[in-house]
Amino acid sequence: MTAIPPELARELRATLRENSGRFVGRFYRRELLLARTVRGMQIEAQQEFDREVIRPLLRTVGANLAGFRPRGNDVLVEFFPELARLEEEIGDTVSQGSDAVRRLATERLEELSRAEAEFVTEAGRDGGVEIIRGAGPVPLADVLDRPFLGNLAEDRFEALLEGPDGTGNTVRAWVQTGIQRGLTTDEIVGHIRGSGGQAGLLEAKRNDVAALVRTAAAHVSAQSRMESFRGIGVDTWRFVATLDLRTSAICASNDGKTFPVGEGPVPPLHPNCRSTAVPDFGDDDPGAKRAAVGGQVPASTTYQDWLKQQPKGDQDRMLGRTKAAAWRRGDLTFERMVGRDLQPLTLAELRKLDRV
Repeated sequence: MTAIPPELARELRATLRENSGRFVGRFYRRELLLARTVRGMQIEAQQEFDREVIRPLLRTVGANLAGFRPRGNDVLVEFFPELARLEEEIGDTVSQGSDAVRRLATERLEELSRAEAEFVTEAGRDGGVEIIRGAGPVPLADVLDRPFLGNLAEDRFEALLEGPDGTGNTVRAWVQTGIQRGLTTDEIVGHIRGSGGQAGLLEAKRNDVAALVRTAAAHVSAQSRMESFRGIGVDTWRFVATLDLRTSAICASNDGKTFPVGEGPVPPLHPNCRSTAVPDFGDDDPGAKRAAVGGQVPASTTYQDWLKQQPKGDQDRMLGRTKAAAWRRGDLTFERMVGRDLQPLTLAELRKLDRV
């Protein structure tokens, strides 16, 4: 990214500070819209996982076991070519389906990266400044090549879908178990698909897909914003957690803290992290609001401020009864603890609603 001359950076910051209420307010307003958008990305990725992985696996297992009668502890892959063939087809099915899920997720993350860069540019223009030519966001490939939570997005997809504990090996192990238990083909397939109100064998993998998409989206959003902040002269950012009872202690403890752009605990801080980054100029517009369960609150409200206003039972659910009691007494800080249902938005809807 092109570096901004110090004199120009100071000029841009001064302009943004003069318009900070309008500029920063847009970020707080976007918080809930962005969460809904990411939820839509999660649902789409899960649907692709169903379509390209789970359903083909059900067909593959059902077709290969339809005429396979042997059952018992001595029915092993090494003795039955039909089972060896089934294991190979399971691997091929998961590999092809995984590519489809990965491609879709990457496309949506790339769209999100562009949308975040466009948003920061528009918010900067609303605040009286233009992004510096050549000082835009890094390409998505470079963002995804930056590790988050100790690993790369590509490696996380690989582990989830095709790794030792991934989808393929999970199905292979269950097929072998079902055969050794003497289960019928319908029973084996039914356990994978789910039946009688019971979740299927791969439901946990579906949830993992959603968690991975949300975590990767938090990473892409934060990194895209950091690069775009630099492009309009913002040099300090504020950590913003979600004000509800599902927020982790580590995110709650960082809510409201400020850091130099590119430094600090940049989201995501854990799998399924919903925290985000907004610009900071050291003084909040008293009219700015941020989203919270139950309605909007002043943007200056931190997670701890918000939680203090919640019923004791909700505090206990968030922190645990013992920790909550110690926190209420003032014996335990959030820092020492660290150790609403959303309707989905498309990215196009996000852009439209943000301009309202």
